[in-house]
Amino acid sequence: RKVVYTVAPGKTWGLSQHLDRANLPQGVCDSIGVEQQNEVLDLKRRDYLPLRPALASQKLPVYWKTDPHWNTVGAATFAKSVAGALDPKLGHAQRYTYSTETRLGLLTTEQGGDTPEVGPRAVPAGGVKTRTARGTPDWSGYPSVTFDHSWVSGPRGKTWPGRTLLLGDSFMWYALESLQPVFRQGRFIWLGKVPVDSLLRAIRRADTVVLESYAVFGSPLSAPAFRKAVAQALAKK
Repeated sequence: RKVVYTVAPGKTWGLSQHLDRANLPQGVCDSIGVEQQNEVLDLKRRDYLPLRPALASQKLPVYWKTDPHWNTVGAATFAKSVAGALDPKLGHAQRYTYSTETRLGLLTTEQGGDTPEVGPRAVPAGGVKTRTARGTPDWSGYPSVTFDHSWVSGPRGKTWPGRTLLLGDSFMWYALESLQPVFRQGRFIWLGKVPVDSLLRAIRRADTVVLESYAVFGSPLSAPAFRKAVAQALAKK
């Protein structure tokens, strides 16, 4: 299987170039910690895709101010980076149109507010059409939540071939609109939200697996029991 693993940086690291280093809560200790975290996030290793440099280089905002997640510009950067890691030509072929959108951020709702935020919007514009796969419930896109969704995209020459499994969390869910046109046959599973047996079967069936975890929290991907279960599933004939 082709495997790509990546980490979605939180805003502290994804936008660390904008931090006021002179006024961090813990002073120089925070500054050192940010640099150490960035060094880990930017590692160059086989099958690992560093996202922070691509996010930091964008001219438009890539995160919501009132939400911990990236916006659709950040999501498009993620999708384009994944496509490029699989095939540089596929990455270069990803195109987007830009406008603005209004969303009510999670940080606002958690504080009891109801004032939405206006931010930039990136929409795939590479000429790829996507439809829900047969036997799979339709998904209308954000803010509708899905924990398990499959789709088919075409034309074939503009998509990554085979069956691709996307395993991630809310950051990958936020980015599904931009990820779907990349893959000819795709399936997204939200880690921890689908029975392990179903997840293991999906891994066995996949030709390509893209793994994403959020930098701030731990991930089921690193749990010894989960890794052992995957190894046992792949060893079966």
